[in-house]
Amino acid sequence: MSTNLAPRDADGYILDIPYVPCFNSRSTPVQVAMAARAAGVPAPDLEQPFRYADLGCGTGITLLVLAAAYPDSQFFGIDINEARIEEARARAKRCGLANVQFIAGAFSSPAAQAIEDLDFATAYGIYSWVSARVRGDLFALLARSVKPDGLALVSYNTQAGYGQTVPVRDLMRRLIDGFPGDLNRRRRAAIDALHRMSRGSAPYFEQHPLARALLADWQPVNFNYIVHEFLNESWYPASFGEVASDMAAVGFHFSGDSAYLLSGKPSWIADHFEEIDDPVLLEDLTVFGNAHPFRVDVFSRQGPMAIGRPPLIHDEELFGTVWPAATRTMQQVAAKGDPTSALMKRCLSAPKRWGEIRRQAPLDGSMPAHAAAVLRDAMCALTMTRYRSSLEVRPLNDTAVLSFSSKLSEDIANDRVLADMPQFFPAPNVGGVVPVPPTIVQVIAAAEGQSSRARWEERTLERLLVRAHGGEKPKGPDEMAALRERIERAISQVQTTWAPFLAAAGILRSH
Repeated sequence: MSTNLAPRDADGYILDIPYVPCFNSRSTPVQVAMAARAAGVPAPDLEQPFRYADLGCGTGITLLVLAAAYPDSQFFGIDINEARIEEARARAKRCGLANVQFIAGAFSSPAAQAIEDLDFATAYGIYSWVSARVRGDLFALLARSVKPDGLALVSYNTQAGYGQTVPVRDLMRRLIDGFPGDLNRRRRAAIDALHRMSRGSAPYFEQHPLARALLADWQPVNFNYIVHEFLNESWYPASFGEVASDMAAVGFHFSGDSAYLLSGKPSWIADHFEEIDDPVLLEDLTVFGNAHPFRVDVFSRQGPMAIGRPPLIHDEELFGTVWPAATRTMQQVAAKGDPTSALMKRCLSAPKRWGEIRRQAPLDGSMPAHAAAVLRDAMCALTMTRYRSSLEVRPLNDTAVLSFSSKLSEDIANDRVLADMPQFFPAPNVGGVVPVPPTIVQVIAAAEGQSSRARWEERTLERLLVRAHGGEKPKGPDEMAALRERIERAISQVQTTWAPFLAAAGILRSH
């Protein structure tokens, strides 16, 4: 295999182009703790200061938002790419975040090994993208640094979900060596060649439709993401059983993130494997049978979990929606008529206590684990979260001037790289973070210091044009009129819905 695919100092991990920076919502302390607690496994108390590490943190967006949301806790980020770590350090300094430390180096480095007493350790986007040696270093670091009552999160691609695409990925890497030009030009040419094959009559794609579907999904996706996700030398889809075995070898047991395990055996498993009661084997069967392509699993050291263990969710705990009730998205989700929407409807007006939610909207009341699984899935879908306290959402004065409460939030809103991605902001009064649609973010950022509605609209127009059109105005008066109408609607949404909610959440200030 050619040595031109990537620098070798990271065991084949790609360093020549940056990964797409983003916030990993599944890695938040609230999400990790809920995955365990819904499965009946204890989790660290988020009302007390905790220690959290992001292993493979990249530019540190996840850690920085969490550090701003939990100022009394300590955060650590480790990444092999020194340029990304310097970027993370610069943002932390610029935003005045002193409770986060970034380490440039391998998981086996002395600085990484010095991290101890972690309540949470997350390895998101590591397992399937590094060599076996680096995975071993990762497991050793988890075993050394996580407390006996702490939790570890590991994400990975699965054999069951990506089996059909392994030959596609391997051929693509060989094609890179056959095209002329620099490395990225050859990468693009290889990807385009596979697209042409998938759209043609190549029998492989007729026999393996999932491979064709994967390539179709790549069309609108960021090029850097595709390269990092599938073209590094160490790309390795694994089975659930293999990951669970690797973690068990260093003292960790599977502890959650499976709706099927929490709510009982799927019928197709119960019909054929009635005698099996090993949760890890049942989970392996479920992942295989459903061809789950990507997993985010939580592990603890507190003994193997058992099927049917009651969830550790107290009736007094508050849960609520992460977006204001009046937004169209929330109304659409709540109108679906499934268990998740039934749960959400109880919480649209204000956060509700878990006991009240279960009593008023029983989610198969005879199975508390099923109700907990629905709640956990709603949190993973970013429709609900655990609240620290009930919010008092008050209408804002029409003349109120809006601004972000933290320097980090302002920094994120003004970052061109982050502008088109799902954006998350530290929300001290909620469950740590709240997602906000990119257009709403730009409308709020344009309101800073605005003196009139007309000026607010013009500043929003300027920001959206830069974000979507590189600063150039749309061609034709109809397109511009449609954009102005969209801005007017968005500003009205911010004034009546988003701004009061985000102010109550602690993300915005009104003057």
